[in-house]
Amino acid sequence: MGARKMSTWANLAGFSLLAVAAYCAVIGSPRQDNSPAAKSETVAGWAELYGCSLMQSLDGTRELVLLQDHTVELREKAASGEQTGTWAFDEARKRYFITLGAQEKSYTLVQPEDSEVCILARGEMTSANMEESWYSRTLQDLYGDVSESER
Repeated sequence: MGARKMSTWANLAGFSLLAVAAYCAVIGSPRQDNSPAAKSETVAGWAELYGCSLMQSLDGTRELVLLQDHTVELREKAASGEQTGTWAFDEARKRYFITLGAQEKSYTLVQPEDSEVCILARGEMTSANMEESWYSRTLQDLYGDVSESER
């Protein structure tokens, strides 16, 4: 009788596993696509900004990190702290707005074709303030340097 009881439990366990496997095969689990291309579709302006979201000042003393959730981090290399803020994108005017503290500044994203450089130019293209602009190499360029150094 002990073997028969064991067999019943083994059958029940096997059937339960099959039922769970069938349920997962039919229903499946929700997929989360964390690729930059998938994420960029949900946030206006992010697709263009993603490849150059780690920027630095012209003199190299400050870094600006832009994140998909509209968060901005300003890091001073000489200071130990960082300042946080937000960024927004005006799709009609193709302008980025960065707010740090009570100050909002307007930028144009410049990415020359076939270039490995990004510039968030402060102001208008005809009169950009280069000292208040931000500069970056594209992620493709940075990843290319890593690949070349591994050779």
